[in-house]
Amino acid sequence: MNKFKIAYLKTLPAKEIESAIKILADKYPDLSFNQKAISYDESIRPDEDYDLIITSLRDCSGEQFSKIELARLPLMVTILRDIFPSWQQTVEKEELTSFTCLIPATTEEDLSELHYYRDILKISSKFLAVNSYSEANLLASTDSGYMVISEPLAYYASPQLQKLFLLENGKQVYQDVSLLVASTQLPNEVAEDFGQIVQGQFN
Repeated sequence: MNKFKIAYLKTLPAKEIESAIKILADKYPDLSFNQKAISYDESIRPDEDYDLIITSLRDCSGEQFSKIELARLPLMVTILRDIFPSWQQTVEKEELTSFTCLIPATTEEDLSELHYYRDILKISSKFLAVNSYSEANLLASTDSGYMVISEPLAYYASPQLQKLFLLENGKQVYQDVSLLVASTQLPNEVAEDFGQIVQGQFN
């Protein structure tokens, strides 16, 4: 049985991606797929020989790989309820400057993630790196800051948190997600099928 490795950026919606991998495995029973959640730096400069990588390229071209565009996921802010009016559904970046932005990142990842939030998303809040989404979710629930996460992930946030679409000058801010095909051994049709399956899970 041919074995292939699928990696995905750990800040992407894991439940949807893992469901897509299961669907792919059921469709191709003669192939075996291992999966691993990895950091952003690992996704663009992998230490292991991954066959497929789901990531958000941010300011990297990913030109060393074949690339399939998967989705544009709206970014949302999750923040303690009652800070903003209950009817409010969006928030501008400039409205967040007085609050702390919680960044789920290990010590090895925090510089890369800080660059993403500060220089790419251009968020001007204070930043606090925490070990996981669970910790960030807990801190946000105790009025210690807010998270910026994709819309699919926001559905799993604590019910104590208000979910607001993130805007910049009135326009929705997105996270672009791509599938990088790093293997020449994996049949093209499998990669294309997987891309379509992931798109279906995100939609």
